Amino acid sequence: PKGITPNGDGDNDLFRPKYRCQITQYKLSIYNRWGDFIFFTTDPGVAWNGKHNGEPASLGTYVWVVEYIDELNAKYYRKSGAVTLIR
Repeated sequence: PKGITPNGDGDNDLFRPKYRCQITQYKLSIYNRWGDFIFFTTDPGVAWNGKHNGEPASLGTYVWVVEYIDELNAKYYRKSGAVTLIR
């Protein structure tokens, strides 16, 4: 998604990149507009819930970076984008 609204209504409450292959060595990092580290996971089943240190993160745009290896062809991928946090 391009934006998330983590208000508990079940629609767009979480952010996680979509992938269409068998992956390994997965890393998802999220940063605020000043480059401060906000979220990190190595589990592709874990999504960002719009919180930082257990508190709701500030509204705005965040940069995400995902790195992984496609197991089928053993190729490394690094992709990035932006997601907007809206309430």
